[in-house]
Amino acid sequence: VETVAFKLGVNPSLLTAELDGLLCMEKGGCIERSCGDEDVMGSLIIQLPSKFSGGELTIYNSGEEDDQDEEDSFKFTLGAGEEAAYSCHFACHFSDCEYEMAKLRSGSRVLLRYSLHYKQVGAKEMPTAGVVYESRTLFEESLYGLPPSDRMVLIPLENEYDGLDLVN
Repeated sequence: VETVAFKLGVNPSLLTAELDGLLCMEKGGCIERSCGDEDVMGSLIIQLPSKFSGGELTIYNSGEEDDQDEEDSFKFTLGAGEEAAYSCHFACHFSDCEYEMAKLRSGSRVLLRYSLHYKQVGAKEMPTAGVVYESRTLFEESLYGLPPSDRMVLIPLENEYDGLDLVN
């Protein structure tokens, strides 16, 4: 759950996951475009080791118009091909994002679907893709465009400190 919270940009101590479905898909199986349940913060889909091709998961940003869907969507293969046969893969999304799964071209896959619940503290609204996106600053937005290893920020200080000064 901590990894999912990090990916969604929410507080991990307030996020819980509840198993609500097991889905077995065979060749030709798909999930039509739909939106998540409004009573939960989002969904987590875990794909168990499976051998298949096709079946890409597409998640569309919340509130986007149909003509912008391609540039404002994210596609996940979930390890289609040999990679999926030996490991689990996952994807998560907020409930205000639409999603769909393309048809499997071959093989079969097994998915676990979890509902993500967020404990609301005080009068704060439940996180959604729109709320999280709007709360990012321009600086944060710039950092998200970099690989995680390049997101270190150094701020030069006016004084020079040695290790002993920093301990006390």
